[in-house]
Amino acid sequence: MRQQRAMLQCSIVRCGLVVAMLAFFADVADADRDAQKKKEQKCNKLQDRQRVLEQKHDVSNVTDDPSATENKENEGSGNVDFQNALTNANEVAESVGLLKQKTQETSDKAKEVSSKFESYGTAVKALETNLDKLTEEQHTYNVAVANHIKEGEKERMKPFNEDNGAGETEQTEEEEEEKSY
Repeated sequence: MRQQRAMLQCSIVRCGLVVAMLAFFADVADADRDAQKKKEQKCNKLQDRQRVLEQKHDVSNVTDDPSATENKENEGSGNVDFQNALTNANEVAESVGLLKQKTQETSDKAKEVSSKFESYGTAVKALETNLDKLTEEQHTYNVAVANHIKEGEKERMKPFNEDNGAGETEQTEEEEEEKSY
């Protein structure tokens, strides 16, 4: 839980998450836009076919062919044009197939983004572990340097203390200071 909170507090991680989300939404929007264009194209084709059929129907009404009048009577009697229904059903099936394909592509891209996020999260955790180790080692080094300097202080100050003759008094004061820590 601490690692997740620390990871989200890192501005680089937040920026990475935002960029990945934007890329994902852009892919989804592109797929939706492509599907919408294809749907519009199919709708335009259907409208064109409908106009052609209407024109053919208007032409057949103009002729005085007795079979044309029979066709009119059959239309009114409830006969269904199965050819148009079959064509429309095929177009719907194609649209559903295209939707399924685009949905699968979007799902695959989402899985790819998810796997990249997992590897990114793993890398961030490894970096956090390395930084924690580095911080600990820096602290240990700093303590060791401070101890080395403190321990060597008596030896370095010894020539000065001997010249002044106050070596014993200063050593006593230094010992008192050490005891107070």
